[in-house]
Amino acid sequence: MARKYLASRLIPKVTHYALDAEELQTENGLQGDLTWRWFDQSDGVVEWIFLNRTAIPREYALWRGTAAVSPYWFGNAFYPVYLGEVDGQRLAYPLTKLVPNAENPYSLAMLNNQAVAFVFVVPPQASLGILEGGFVDDPPTVYQGYPATTKGIHTFCVYWNQAQYLLYFLEVNAASPQPVTVVPVTDPLTLTAHSFSVSAGVSNLFPTITLKGACFPSSL
Repeated sequence: MARKYLASRLIPKVTHYALDAEELQTENGLQGDLTWRWFDQSDGVVEWIFLNRTAIPREYALWRGTAAVSPYWFGNAFYPVYLGEVDGQRLAYPLTKLVPNAENPYSLAMLNNQAVAFVFVVPPQASLGILEGGFVDDPPTVYQGYPATTKGIHTFCVYWNQAQYLLYFLEVNAASPQPVTVVPVTDPLTLTAHSFSVSAGVSNLFPTITLKGACFPSSL
């Protein structure tokens, strides 16, 4: 049975492909420069594939859901944990520059000044594959890759929801044979990162308050 919010202990593993690589052929339709395939169906792992056919790098946000899970923006559910620490390791950083490379093709950013989510930077004339788990017996049914247009670097004060930490903590420890230490960022969170606009309505999976400007005292 799929986890309720498609959680994964680790943030996405990515692979760079040639634009028309044979291994990217999939039976699933292309939605907004995005398709997907099974990476390990028995373990519920899919690979999302962005295709950038332009001559310049492009940024994308990923919106997806299943029959059991209402669609939401990839990264929005657990960003207070990704920006904090899991077993002493910080899993993600705010996006403060747009430089596509193999080590850092995605980071957390602000969408439409309302929601924190992953933004993926795809090199020109190339494809980017992103692994995500949590789809056991519940494959993606709704998905869309939205081009994201940067509006520059801005600072926000985010009052996130404690349920984001609690649900992650419960899910990751239920799936791990060893206890996992989860330390989220402070609440509220001062986030300085690129702000992007996408051509879709943006909302948070958990009720959240986002204000422009730094919190006091500043936290990140």
